[in-house]
Parts: sequence; structure tokens; C-alpha cells
Amino acid sequence: MVHIQGFIEQIVVSLFEDKELSKLLVLKGGTALHLLEGIDSRLSTDIDFSSRKLIEEHGKFFQRVEKVLKRSFQKDYELFDFQYQKKPKTKRKQPDWWFGWLCEFKLSPLAHKSYPLERKRREAFIPEGVTSSIFSIEISEHEYCGDLQKKIRKGVSINGYSRALLMVEKIRALCQQHADYPYAKTRSRTRDFVDIYHLTQRIDDDFLAECRELLAPVFQAKEVSITLLDAFWDENFLELQKRGYQQVLDTLKEKAHPFETYVENLRYIVALLRGNK
Repeated sequence: MVHIQGFIEQIVVSLFEDKELSKLLVLKGGTALHLLEGIDSRLSTDIDFSSRKLIEEHGKFFQRVEKVLKRSFQKDYELFDFQYQKKPKTKRKQPDWWFGWLCEFKLSPLAHKSYPLERKRREAFIPEGVTSSIFSIEISEHEYCGDLQKKIRKGVSINGYSRALLMVEKIRALCQQHADYPYAKTRSRTRDFVDIYHLTQRIDDDFLAECRELLAPVFQAKEVSITLLDAFWDENFLELQKRGYQQVLDTLKEKAHPFETYVENLRYIVALLRGNK
């Protein structure tokens, strides 16, 4: 059976193989760490993109996504139950620009093509490494996409966040969970501590300078104050983040460090970015 990461790579490659979609999409998140940086320390099933501009004709855009994915899987699978929606569905205290897109679909082996729809749903294909038959793609808007890299995967050029941008956005995402952030969700993002640890195992002055230049635009994109970097010295905040550590441990492919090790690494990096070291 093919592992979920093989399917994720096929999805990413097929989307960037399309000229129109490749002009808009930028790969980020855990899949970018794996495909662009070769960081494979934990299993990530996220398929996350940023959009270079607003997706205004969303019906037309997602019809294209569906068509591209159906063509990609047509030799072995039937793609069905494709749907998309704004995320989040309802706004609480978020500003007007606060939303992205979520699209989902399922795959059914071609041998099941004659099955009724409900049976296809019950027996939809589940790749190795996951427990759900639903493939999810998330697309963020209002993100800073000014520091990118290109990598060739299966002969296709993939546009993705640079290593510096991957790290700075993960730092910002953690800051967004702090109660002092106006639109805080206050949820655990422990995986970001682990990812930042692996992104910073090789750093030099050029990398740090690049990160410093990215701090302001990346934080401004979501109206996050730079002062929220103090969150990593807030013990109550760190205790909340630690609650998700066991769940992250279950996804790690290598020996884990204590949560405090990842915290101290992040504190060290933040101090370097602030020029305190």
C-alpha cells in the first residue's frame, strides 16, 4: 500500500504542474519542510498553501483544482466528493480579511467504479499512515509570500516558502495563540516548536539576517505585534502549548527531546533575532 506521503507529493506536484495554479500557489507548512527542506522528523499530513493574491473567482479556481486532481489520479482511482468552503465558516471577532479555503475529496479504486455512491464512501481508499479517507488541502490568504524557493520534484518546479520564511511564520503562528493577540484561538501548536528546532539546526549570519528582515512583514500580515515574542517567556502560555506534546510525540520518527529543549532552542533563536546574543 502506498504511504500517505506519496499521495501528498502527487497532489502537490500535480497542482504545480498546472501553469495557472502554479502562478498562485505557494507551498508551506509540514509538507514544505518535507519536500523542500528534506526535514522528515515527524509525519505531517498537512497540505498547506498560501495564495499570492485573493482567490476572487473561487468557483472557477476550485473547478480547476478538481479537474487537475482527477486527471492526476485517473489511472488508479476515481476522485469523488470534492468540495470546498471558506475557513472559518463563521466569524467571531476576526477582521474581514481573516479567512482561507479548505477543499476536501476522497479516492475510490477504479475496481469500485460501479459501486453506488454510498458504498464508495464507506469503502473509500485510506492510505497507509492515516486513519481517514478524506484528503484535505488548505489555502491561506493575506500572507506574506515575498521570500520563496523553488525545488524540482518529479520534474516539476515547486514554489515554496524559503527556510527562513517557514521558520518566521511558525514563530508567528505560535504568537497568535497567546491571549494577548486580539484574534487568539489559544490552541496548542506544539509541533511548531519541534519544526523550528529542526529548521534551525544549521544557521549562520545570513540566515539570521534574512529572518530579521522577514519578521515585520510576516507579523504584519496577520496584525501580530512583535512584542508577542515575549510569549516564549510566559510560563502559562508554555504550559498550554505543552499539553499537545504527547500527540506530537506520536508523530515523531526519531528520538524526541524533552519539550523544554525545544522551548530553550526557540528562546535562543528569538534572542538572536532580537540581537540579544
